[in-house]
Amino acid sequence: MMGDGVTALCAVLFPGCEPFLADYLRSIREQTDQNFSIMLLNDGVKGADTKVIENLIGFGLEILSGAGSPANNRVKLINRCIDAGFKKIIFSDVDDVMAPNRAEVVNSLLERHDLVVNDLHLISENGEVIRPEVVSSRLGNQRAFEFEDLVEKNFCGMTNMSFCAPISGEIRVPRHAVAVDWLIASQLLLNGRQGLFTSSTTTGYRQHSGNVAGIGASHNLMKIDKVRKAHFEFLRARYPRDERVQIASARERQRASDLVGAAVCLEDKNKLWWER
Repeated sequence: MMGDGVTALCAVLFPGCEPFLADYLRSIREQTDQNFSIMLLNDGVKGADTKVIENLIGFGLEILSGAGSPANNRVKLINRCIDAGFKKIIFSDVDDVMAPNRAEVVNSLLERHDLVVNDLHLISENGEVIRPEVVSSRLGNQRAFEFEDLVEKNFCGMTNMSFCAPISGEIRVPRHAVAVDWLIASQLLLNGRQGLFTSSTTTGYRQHSGNVAGIGASHNLMKIDKVRKAHFEFLRARYPRDERVQIASARERQRASDLVGAAVCLEDKNKLWWER
């Protein structure tokens, strides 16, 4: 169970993930297709050395050191996968759990698509399903998607997103970016990659106090607007001649001005990441 050098399963170990790590590693062991290598980045979890993790999952891996910020950590993982020659990158979060068929389904779909995003089940802190099929309830069972589908909302998380390895320098993320996953997916699509959503496999997305952005809960509109503003300002500067970006950015600025004074968005279980 060492992989064939084609697919890398990536994740970041972070302080606070320790209570959930055993569940995550078990979901790796239970994958029906284990033809992948594991690439982890340790951002400050004590005792999470290579031998400890290898003993828990039963096969080898590489662990990188932290890069100074959550955004930099993800970019470092991507760049390491590119340098190592991996063709497919499956991202995951160590406080979540993957369905046993996730690697199998994603590996197959990445043969024909550049960016694959799978469905989510919301799970409680102890792993019980709170709400199944969060994304497919909005998008259907399977559909292609484009940049325009990510303007009003984001359904591409580091926990449910996989993609064919980009070329070196294709993905740029500001050091202190919050919505790193949203930026990565948006750039891949703007660069001509094809996106596919599938409900054929799932990730259990754990709801706990350490989440930067939950789904289907009350949110501070000022925080959402701040993240959205930074997101579209970066894309506008990155793609100054792309009409899709300029239209989306102008629309975002107008909507932000219309919402001046609003503070809290009422709970809406159907809302996805960074959706007003």
